[in-house]
Amino acid sequence: MWEQTILHSIHWRLTVRMDKFYDPHHPAVLAMIKMAADNAHAEGAWIGICGELGADLELTEEFLKMGLDELSVSPAMVLPLRKRIRECE
Repeated sequence: MWEQTILHSIHWRLTVRMDKFYDPHHPAVLAMIKMAADNAHAEGAWIGICGELGADLELTEEFLKMGLDELSVSPAMVLPLRKRIRECE
């Protein structure tokens, strides 16, 4: 969702000049994710985050508060993410 909404193409993300605009911690990005989660749940739909953003341990608690149904991460991040989730509870 982040790349599709903000970057419009993977090319932008790889461009050094655009790197300064890539901030998944920006309040507007988090508000957009919360809005998507709220609307998905209002319609009875599932919503999750995957990739680098799903594995961002600094955002785990925020994602839990948003009510995201799934955080999909690489195998190397499963245990650190589980640990972080337990710390949030």
